[in-house]
Amino acid sequence: MKVYGYSERGILNSLLYEILYADNGATLFSRLISMARFPLTRDRPSSGAATIFVEQSFARRGGFGDSDAIFLVSSDALNYAIFVEAKVLAQARDWKLSNEFDKFEVGVNQKSLTDKSFSSNIFTQLYHKQRFVSALNGNGIDALQRGIEFPSWSFSSESPHNIRKIGKNPVVLCTAKRIQQHTDNVFYLALVTDSDKRVADFFVNRLRNVQLPTVPEWDPSNYGYLTWATVKSFCAQNHLAATLDVFAYNVGQIFREEVD
Repeated sequence: MKVYGYSERGILNSLLYEILYADNGATLFSRLISMARFPLTRDRPSSGAATIFVEQSFARRGGFGDSDAIFLVSSDALNYAIFVEAKVLAQARDWKLSNEFDKFEVGVNQKSLTDKSFSSNIFTQLYHKQRFVSALNGNGIDALQRGIEFPSWSFSSESPHNIRKIGKNPVVLCTAKRIQQHTDNVFYLALVTDSDKRVADFFVNRLRNVQLPTVPEWDPSNYGYLTWATVKSFCAQNHLAATLDVFAYNVGQIFREEVD
């Protein structure tokens, strides 16, 4: 029997489940995490026992959105979390991380923003998770349920005053409590269809130096990246045949095999 998942969610599911059921799953997960790059910090995710959540929601009427994946890792040194947001080629045929940041920078400098597509911008999504963690560390679950105020540009059709809340869903609250135990360090990972060279240049030569005064608590120091091309190479190197099949099924959907 074969199962083919569609687009980024299909590949993420295949990858993570194939790692889970592999005899050397813990080693494979550590290898995968080691391939992620965090150019703006000296901290690095370390190996340890991992708990993974896929497509976890933190949304109650325009709350903090969903995460494509969350990795909670416990090691001897510390407990840490990685929030993963993934984008693929099909979402824009010329998708580039720097272009997404252009759109984000324009959006956050407007007094108000009614473009619903802004909520799917990868930097909007990463920023929402960053504010979620900040509130969780500051005043805990209660603060998230009372609501966190966002600037006027942070469009939410369900929250005209831009107060974002986590809600009362017991599964969501349980996950938030587990995350609360893994915030010794938190990383925010962009899994993207861009090229390694372009993304590395963007992090070092632009993102490092950007100031955004209209974005409260803006701090990209723990932002990082991993490209789909790197993930596919990882699968080939480690003989993850099922996930390679899903890449083949989604050919042309995830990333260009050759990028400038």
